[in-house]
Amino acid sequence: MGRQRKQKGVSSEGKRFEYLPKNRLRKEQLLHMETNEATQRERYQEVEKSLMKLVEAIEAIEDGNLKELEQTIYQGVLELGRH
Repeated sequence: MGRQRKQKGVSSEGKRFEYLPKNRLRKEQLLHMETNEATQRERYQEVEKSLMKLVEAIEAIEDGNLKELEQTIYQGVLELGRH
């Protein structure tokens, strides 16, 4: 009996996902990929805006003011890390 139980368990494990149609899985995967691409595009746009703000802030710093330059860059890098 022990041997029959093992075989029965193995066969049910192997057939667990056979009832799902393959076309349906492909469509779900495509929708998931499109969602990821749209989200990724939005993130890139947010990062681009943050970079532009950082560059503008750096350009506004007076020449020779290294302390302010260092703080601005540090804050900008932290902001980019949040995205």
